[in-house]
Amino acid sequence: MAKAVATENVAGHFGGGFWLCPSGNGEASKGGNIALYSNKTNPSIDANTTPSDDDKESKHSNDLATIQKNKNYGGQNAVNQGGDDFAIMNPYSKRDHVSTNTFQLMDTWFTDRTEKAVTWSWDGQPIKEASGFGDYWQGGAPGYNEAVAATKKTGDFTDPQGNPVNFDSDMYMIRLGYSGQTDMYQTGVALKATVTGTEAEVAAKKTGAMQSAAVRMTGNQARLSGGAFGTNGRVLFSTPYTASWSKVDSKDSSKELAGAEWQITTKPAEVQFKDADGKVTKTETVTGGPLNEDFYPTLCATDDKGALTEAGKTAYEAGTCWKQETDADGNVTQRSAIVKDNAGDESYVGFDNNPDGGGFDINNLASGVYQVTERKAPTGYSPSTETYTFTVADAQAQWDNGTGKPTTTDKAIGNTPLPGVSWKKIDADQTSTEVGRSGWTVALLDSKGDPIADETYTVDDCVDDTTNTAAAKCADDKNDLTKKTLADTDGSAGEFTIQPPTAGTYRMQETTTPNGYWKPAGNVYYTFTVTDADLNGNTDVPIKDKDGNTVGNGYGIPNTQPQASWSKVPVDKKDDPSALLTGSTWQVYGPLNADGKEIAGKTTTATVKDCESESGAPDPCASHTNTKDAAGKITAYADVDNAGGKFKILGLTPPDGTTHQTYTYQLTEINAPDGYVASKTTYSFKIPAAATHVLIDAPTGASLPVSHKPSGNENLIPNVRAVASLPLTGGTTAREWLLIGGAFAAVAAATGFGINEYRKRRSTMA
Repeated sequence: MAKAVATENVAGHFGGGFWLCPSGNGEASKGGNIALYSNKTNPSIDANTTPSDDDKESKHSNDLATIQKNKNYGGQNAVNQGGDDFAIMNPYSKRDHVSTNTFQLMDTWFTDRTEKAVTWSWDGQPIKEASGFGDYWQGGAPGYNEAVAATKKTGDFTDPQGNPVNFDSDMYMIRLGYSGQTDMYQTGVALKATVTGTEAEVAAKKTGAMQSAAVRMTGNQARLSGGAFGTNGRVLFSTPYTASWSKVDSKDSSKELAGAEWQITTKPAEVQFKDADGKVTKTETVTGGPLNEDFYPTLCATDDKGALTEAGKTAYEAGTCWKQETDADGNVTQRSAIVKDNAGDESYVGFDNNPDGGGFDINNLASGVYQVTERKAPTGYSPSTETYTFTVADAQAQWDNGTGKPTTTDKAIGNTPLPGVSWKKIDADQTSTEVGRSGWTVALLDSKGDPIADETYTVDDCVDDTTNTAAAKCADDKNDLTKKTLADTDGSAGEFTIQPPTAGTYRMQETTTPNGYWKPAGNVYYTFTVTDADLNGNTDVPIKDKDGNTVGNGYGIPNTQPQASWSKVPVDKKDDPSALLTGSTWQVYGPLNADGKEIAGKTTTATVKDCESESGAPDPCASHTNTKDAAGKITAYADVDNAGGKFKILGLTPPDGTTHQTYTYQLTEINAPDGYVASKTTYSFKIPAAATHVLIDAPTGASLPVSHKPSGNENLIPNVRAVASLPLTGGTTAREWLLIGGAFAAVAAATGFGINEYRKRRSTMA
């Protein structure tokens, strides 16, 4: 099952949200699991909880009083319900063919793997014999109510030994048995989820989950168990089937490394398919690739001869589709894909569903044998030269551990640090984009923390010329201490590896800003410390900011594109940033100099349309880029804010800070949101040379001024509602003032739960 939400569902006895029967097993990939919250159990929805006038049936009743009469169920400590959000039954009641069962529980959701979404607590404890389904009316043993019997249990979720559960990498494997195994629960497990955070944070998490889920389950009921969903088999909460692995430091496997890229290749190969007991049921020659070509990511675009179109080539290199190759008869000979690290970037588009940098989780995989090679290593590490193999056979991928047989469902692939010190430059908004051509000073510090003048060096970004094989390689460059230069031996644009001449603590500051980016504001610097061992060995040297915090995302130091943002709101809620109006279109004119004149070669007029996309969409607004003409001028800005009614544009032109301290832009509304009148006011804002928050303003005395409330940094631009007819003529200002004081139309809308098609592009342009 794809990413799912279950909320506001009710079960009579166990698992108001999700329930697994004694033979049920469940797994959650790091890219897609089920978000469970605000579900309930309520025995009153089970008609068989009311004792019957018929004494024969009365003793089978599932009501609490009848269950508490049975001392085997715990007497007065017995209950007939448990697990508002989740319950898994002990396999004992199916002991004739099941000995254990499991579920991979997570405390994060698919919306954000970097932050805990819920805490889990006991909510009753089903007795070992409870099946959750086999009561008297379902063919259970006469005279027993054990199917729905549990004991009271509350408090933090604990392991079988009674210790607090440790969610390792956000996951905990629940294992159940009945033969006295000390590492397994000898009863059922019933839990309640509590969403973490403040009231506002809880609401935001719930909204994000509902918006990004492919499947939404709400308002459902079940007499016994599984209010929203239940299974007696195996369920995987991800689009079938999934492969998972991680990129780690070879010397410290707990340290995941962000930024790797991979080549995945599959060719026709023989695969053995097995049943639940591990017995081979069939052997077939199959080719992997997308399990369902209607699901994302799918095959790259081709022409009528099967060759990649230009759009297909671009999408393949971007890592957003499978490239398919065929022979003369049209038979598939190979499918391949490029997988780039997600790293939690909201602008990310690609195969990786795991937002943790260094963690990879790809799904929608057809059965087949897949070869995995590293095409780009994390910054500061040498790439692995090995080829890794996993096999999909109608189940989660199994990795070959070197014996030639698939054995494990996850794999840690190590890289060795390169000698020296490494970092990279990234775009602050689109963090998977590396930014080239920056320059730095690197200075050794004395005992007081001051730079030593004679130990201050320059570093320029070295980029290999991939079009000329005879050109010198950055890797071969050397330090020139006479000229006070340190060589960047990493030939990728935006990536640096240097070899400091001596041990000590160094300060590094950006002196040349990448073209089209703001200069860092204020005294921004970073530090690193190298020992003699670091100079002579392959060790990872952390880069830290001025506050001493280690820089994240593979030591990615950000640069910010000059940008502006604003929101559309109704005039009667002009100070409310949540009252968003969607669907407007704007014109952006600039840059202009201090005299309001155009700047040769730079000034342009471009449009921007409101963009709206849900969290987790395969083509989020945040991933869109500006449209340019042949001369490189922007003709249309992309709105990279995923929320409808909120705008954010990147790529505005920064002044040099010398000839021009600021540039001015003008902003005009072209089309208003439906039901509203477009403002005729021309708004303006200034772009300085260094990074800042840009405020937009209207001319003094304008009828529709910009509100900066409540934070002081908002840019809320109001609209007035349209009136069907106006019996007057006159200027724009008079019309706007009439509309402000006129009657307002009220529109009521009702929404219900629904199921989003996983394959649907959930990004819409207004």
